[in-house]
Amino acid sequence: MPFGGEAFEEFVGEYFRYMPQYKGYVVNVHVDYKRDKELQRIVKGRNATVKQAYWSDIDVLAIKGDKAIIVSCDENCGKKLNQILEELRFAEEFVKKEYSVKFVKKVYAFCIAWYPREEDKLKQLQSQNIQILTFTDMVRTFLKEFCKREKIGKTGGKFTEPIMWALREVYTIRVLTEEDPFPVEEARKQRNIKKRRKIIVKWS
Repeated sequence: MPFGGEAFEEFVGEYFRYMPQYKGYVVNVHVDYKRDKELQRIVKGRNATVKQAYWSDIDVLAIKGDKAIIVSCDENCGKKLNQILEELRFAEEFVKKEYSVKFVKKVYAFCIAWYPREEDKLKQLQSQNIQILTFTDMVRTFLKEFCKREKIGKTGGKFTEPIMWALREVYTIRVLTEEDPFPVEEARKQRNIKKRRKIIVKWS
């Protein structure tokens, strides 16, 4: 069973497998690859000092023909800007070489972040044609697609992934009973948690 950030990566992978606009893409999570000296020189420059070859991984990789999508997942939006850019650049060059793809779409996916600390980072990523994808975006998009495909209250749909199945069932319960399966206000009172107003739930 995945743990920590790996669970978020698995969820992002399922998002790309399920959404119709990505039909035909082969999606893999935790794709290991070696950053050898040649790859380091391609990314950092021919005259740059390079390290011995070392292993890294691509959080989510989707490939269809000569097109690829690479995703840097960051559950708590804690990665630094340069770290994200380097991670995606290495992944891009590796994928072009290994899979002979011509077009690479780069995505940065996160679960939660707080203003104003991360706002500038997200703007800079967007300015470099990197798509920003939040957990809330993915959940809302998934639920819209689910409503198109399924009849609420009728068991159906082929969900082999537990995360997506659970999301569907929680939504169904809420629609049919008009009750929130997770009483948020009650939980706040029990734990004396104050509502935070500067959380990023949708980024555009």
